[in-house]
Amino acid sequence: MIPLFKPKVHLEKAMELWKEACESGWIGLGPRVAEFEAALADYFGIAKNRVICTANGTAALHLAVCGLGLPRGWTVATTPITFVSTNHVLLYEHLKPHFVDVNHQTGCMDHRSLLHAIAHNRISAVMYVHLGGNTIDFSEINNLCADAEIPLIEDCAHAMGQSYHWRRRVGNSKNVCCFSFHAVKNLTCGEGGCLVLPESADDAPYRQLRWMGIDQDTISRSKSGYKWEYDVPWVGYKYHMSDMAACMGLANLPHLNAENERRVQIANQYADAFDVDFAGGSCHFLPALFENRDEVAAHLTKEGIGCGMHYKRNDQYPMYKAFSHEDLEGADWYEKRELTLPLHCHLTDEMVLRIIAAASGIGKIAK
Repeated sequence: MIPLFKPKVHLEKAMELWKEACESGWIGLGPRVAEFEAALADYFGIAKNRVICTANGTAALHLAVCGLGLPRGWTVATTPITFVSTNHVLLYEHLKPHFVDVNHQTGCMDHRSLLHAIAHNRISAVMYVHLGGNTIDFSEINNLCADAEIPLIEDCAHAMGQSYHWRRRVGNSKNVCCFSFHAVKNLTCGEGGCLVLPESADDAPYRQLRWMGIDQDTISRSKSGYKWEYDVPWVGYKYHMSDMAACMGLANLPHLNAENERRVQIANQYADAFDVDFAGGSCHFLPALFENRDEVAAHLTKEGIGCGMHYKRNDQYPMYKAFSHEDLEGADWYEKRELTLPLHCHLTDEMVLRIIAAASGIGKIAK
């Protein structure tokens, strides 16, 4: 069986770091988390205080939404084609999602649909998803939000290592960016995430919110003898990363660029075979589009090839049906045709050719 996703962990280095962490006594929020934050900041090319590691990508998204400080009931434009975390965090803060349409080829938010939403609704912020790690549609959305002076949160769960049009890395932005280090992401910590703040943002409130609203974490209070005095200025969350997760991230980060290059090689083969447009860089997944998607999926499964679909329209789930949306023709078209093929660093060239042959033999490419 060729799996759809398969994590890549550099186990020898991770085990060395885990051993050191266990022997030190710091396995929760401790020095390895700070070290990983600094390593990520260096990777993004930004100041280290701008990176805040979290327990998972959803926690990062929630903290980003908290940072907007929007009153209950205000409206946030968002995409229906995403993992539900993107939109659930809006409900956590009692905000109203307004679903805008997507580019039917990429699944990413369509700037014309967003422009219409802004013109006819009181949009207070925008949630944008770099679906599959694709930045091909992002510039127009970013410029539109900047011109309208509307805050933009970038959901970068799929975009670790991607760049904005081959310049700055995704994360080195004037927006708040949220990453996931889930088990099958390009950079995995087993579970984890991070929030990357704009240069002008104050990181202190976010760090306090991720640690129950406490103004000093344990390691800060232990630098010159343990101190138990602290204040709790916020009602916060247990959203911090552990040192054990950070150890895995530190072991895997040095290999990210090489592994993303391999992903791009595979994605290019898929793109040529199935006529797909994408901006390569992270290539977490590449949406292949078939008129007979379900038939192709059944055939691949029979051939021992894993496949999936990313994602079903969020606006059709019960908790979102009451909220407004634009005309979602692109999302409807995409949802009925998208098929996710295996794309990970355990694939050999022979496996990739086998996948392409199996899908090409029966698939009717949609455009």
